Amino acid sequence: MMYVGDSDDQFPLGGTINGAWATGYCDGTIGCPSWDKLTYPYVKNWQLMDSPLDKSQAVPFPNGNIKRSFKGAQNVYSGLTGKWWAPAEISKPSINASAAANSAGTIMLTNERNEGLYSGTWWVWSTWFENWVWTTTAGSTRANNPTLLTPNAGDTTPAELGGSNNYWRGVDVSQAGNSTFVFLDGHTKSHSKGYIFPGYQQRAGLDFPVNTAFPGVCLSADQWGSDTSRDCKLPD
Repeated sequence: MMYVGDSDDQFPLGGTINGAWATGYCDGTIGCPSWDKLTYPYVKNWQLMDSPLDKSQAVPFPNGNIKRSFKGAQNVYSGLTGKWWAPAEISKPSINASAAANSAGTIMLTNERNEGLYSGTWWVWSTWFENWVWTTTAGSTRANNPTLLTPNAGDTTPAELGGSNNYWRGVDVSQAGNSTFVFLDGHTKSHSKGYIFPGYQQRAGLDFPVNTAFPGVCLSADQWGSDTSRDCKLPD
């Protein structure tokens, strides 16, 4: 929140799109910017991003090996910056703190592993400098499915079923079935798998209808344009 206070109440951008190396948005120090890298100067401790619920491997970064066990809620860290390989810039701003009427009830971070870790085998630094920023935000509070190919309860369409994608696209939970969430006012709280957070929509993501069988709430936002009408709403 110190970053937000120093940025006219604007939350940091979620991540960076492809092509940013060629157009100057990425550099050799932090690679491509994402919400966690932008807020690091205020935190100064990457270990705070490591959760015991995250069983993925740590990856190399300039000062050792780290994990990012949390994702920003996509309807909070809603922006992307950068350019495609073409010269036209694609940029959507993140939200202003004033857009969150209920800071104590608005999810800021989910305890969710970074799937970029699993696609960074072509270069030892690929996760930190590139892949890390492709998957920085969470689209829902659905729990991941460690059985890989078994759909989550409430999944009904091919896009929702996702097959093996269920392993990394949901929040990590303890053996007791709980996960930790961080809220905009700074407090953290553990909730059980499938908990329906008050004021949120119970649907899988953008363009999905409300589904009372869906095991979570929607945090999705359109990452590519200024239209916010399709974004999953924040609680009042």
